Amino acid sequence: MNITPFSMYWIMRCDDIAFLFMLFAFISGILCLVAYKKSARMFATAVAALLVNMIVVTFMPTTRQMAAIVVIPKIARAEPVNDCCRPIVELAKEWVEGLKPDREGEKK
Repeated sequence: MNITPFSMYWIMRCDDIAFLFMLFAFISGILCLVAYKKSARMFATAVAALLVNMIVVTFMPTTRQMAAIVVIPKIARAEPVNDCCRPIVELAKEWVEGLKPDREGEKK
């Protein structure tokens, strides 16, 4: 999957979409209360809408989560990023080697 401006737009809209479904769930909850005494069919429809909206809100990722799912792996696999990070990784390895204790149990 390529990251296009269109896909970035929808990634940035995840929070707004989740908020919209939370609003629908809130309205469905109010309809459940109103329909409880009026009509059994209306109450069942409101409960079904409430459940569907709550499930969508539960499984809808936030913008940050969606970016972590889609964008970060693409950046991590990019060759220029890997070439840039190699010296930092080597420096970190040398630093860790310097922290290893000597045979006598002391740090170098």
